[in-house]
Amino acid sequence: MVFKLTRTVYHTWTKLTPRVLLTDGIRQSSVDARRKLSSNCYHLDCSSAKRIVDKYDTILLDCDGVIWGTDHVSRMDKVNEALYKLRQHGKQLLFVTNNSLYSTNTFFDKFVQYGFDINHDEIFCITSATAFYLKSVLGVKKSVYVIGSEAMGTELQNLKIDHFGIGPEPDSTSRKIDDLLDMHFRDDVEAVLVGFDEYLCYNKLYKASSYLQDPDCHFVVTSDVEMGTKIGPNRYRPSVGTVVGAVSAAAYPRKYTVVGKPSSFLYKFIKLKFPELNLNKIITIGDSLRSDVKFAKNIGSDSALVLSGASDMQTLLNTLDMDKPNYYFQNLALFAEVL
Repeated sequence: MVFKLTRTVYHTWTKLTPRVLLTDGIRQSSVDARRKLSSNCYHLDCSSAKRIVDKYDTILLDCDGVIWGTDHVSRMDKVNEALYKLRQHGKQLLFVTNNSLYSTNTFFDKFVQYGFDINHDEIFCITSATAFYLKSVLGVKKSVYVIGSEAMGTELQNLKIDHFGIGPEPDSTSRKIDDLLDMHFRDDVEAVLVGFDEYLCYNKLYKASSYLQDPDCHFVVTSDVEMGTKIGPNRYRPSVGTVVGAVSAAAYPRKYTVVGKPSSFLYKFIKLKFPELNLNKIITIGDSLRSDVKFAKNIGSDSALVLSGASDMQTLLNTLDMDKPNYYFQNLALFAEVL
């Protein structure tokens, strides 16, 4: 029997399965879990959630798994109301995403489509941060070979950075040396940029690793910690980390620079627009220990983990104390209930 994963099955699975697993995990070990986490990682509920409102002025919010589902589509209950109430209590909300499939403009359009009241300058996309890094930090003046999305190309174009490589690979695939040597290579490539690319193939690995034979060619990636997500029974969708891993292996021993979370550069990028930010009054809220919580630790802010996305209670329990967030709670709807 062949199992066909339809969109209906996908949404049914994503809505029900995590909830059941999480409920079972907390039900079976809630007392032990809170005892283990209480020394340095506090559980927030309706009686304690106001401590975030009272203590912090600025909230850095991840998007996938926090504002909407990790599938980039599913809506989360009461998130809009929660954000509205946080603003009513004077909180500055900044949205910081590692998602390399969206430009800042398309991300803004998505917020509007979902009914969120948000300002354009509150959105910080890895696509725009990466383009800025290439232009203003590395000073790239020539061309960039891109393994990535159209959104990455849009942000590069906005800064007038010449680039190529996005989309399906134009050359026919071959493992014959003569064919590989006959492929066209440009001599003005100053950087190789890697993000998520559904068109990743052997030719692209060959071209990227060849350009990176030049020690003066920069190797930059959007992020490398998001390895993939389970999207259905026995169905796993690889993410940007697997693309970066493939290119990195092909280009060994070249080392790459990460622009996105957990790199602290993304905070420096935010500070350019909001120089008055005070780390002592900032909390980072996200669904990933490896991305969001580590980002907070790298920049020196407090952090809170929501269990509505990439991480669940068991993941948190299995994490070393030094890598745990300051707080954890189920989802943003908590603030809609307590404020």
